[in-house]
Amino acid sequence: MHELACQARQHAYVPYITFKVGVCLRTENNTLFVGCNVQNSALPLGFCAESAAIASMITAGERKIIEIVIVADSQSLCTPCGGCRQQFAEFTVDNAVIHMGDLQTIRKTMLFKDLLPESFSAKNLG
Repeated sequence: MHELACQARQHAYVPYITFKVGVCLRTENNTLFVGCNVQNSALPLGFCAESAAIASMITAGERKIIEIVIVADSQSLCTPCGGCRQQFAEFTVDNAVIHMGDLQTIRKTMLFKDLLPESFSAKNLG
């Protein structure tokens, strides 16, 4: 999964802020989906690698994420932004694992629920 995330990262479209991110998701059916970030000159219209991978997964009819790998070429740990954490919360199973790394290795692994405790979900809607 790390290698697939690195490969997806290579396809990122980032002409304005040259920070490339790649993601690989594994679903309950053991299917893998990848995504990369895409920028737009109207900056709010771009989207994160996590969103791209989730959209691909949903398009294929999958709904439950069990494992996530996020990579970037960065000295600091590349964690999902708040919006992507909320998107992951919608689709991750209770024991989903997230791995965050650079182009060489995974640098941190944790349960996703520990990355976004008390996330907003359908149960909050009443």
